[in-house]
Amino acid sequence: MRENDLRVIKTRKAIHDTFLMLIKRKPVDKITVTELAREAYISKGTFYLHYQDIPQLYEHMIFSAFQVGFRKFDAYSLLLENPAGFLETFQNQIYHSNSELKTLLQPGEVKNYQVVIIDMLVQETYARGIFTQSTENDVCLTALFGAMLTIMPNYDKAQKTVEAVFAKMTNAILMKY
Repeated sequence: MRENDLRVIKTRKAIHDTFLMLIKRKPVDKITVTELAREAYISKGTFYLHYQDIPQLYEHMIFSAFQVGFRKFDAYSLLLENPAGFLETFQNQIYHSNSELKTLLQPGEVKNYQVVIIDMLVQETYARGIFTQSTENDVCLTALFGAMLTIMPNYDKAQKTVEAVFAKMTNAILMKY
């Protein structure tokens, strides 16, 4: 299947748009291929030409939405200098400015894909040259970003508290830097 074929592009758009509509109504684990195909006006076979199952589609869409956000995100240097500023910029540039990502990361859904998101954050941090890749840094960054994603749902309710806690965690985990 050619990625730049207009039929492929239109079919994937229909699948993605329909999935975004469905996820607003029900949890990911309640969405079926049959339902998605019916709503997108495609056959189940067509769906399976593009994705193995709903979880793979969901993971792909989260990955794509984060990639869009990561292209704009320019605050990795703040991770060491100003962790609260890093968190605030992450929240504003990646989460609040990306309506697709906000829809995909419904409360309760993010925990199922936290590993994927954490790995993306770790890899982006390495790609920006903030840290040298090593097992120790893998462990530290995985712990830090895991904790960050755990406290993020409270961000809008208690921004200053969440930022202060994140700054303390960052300083404790990345003390040697």
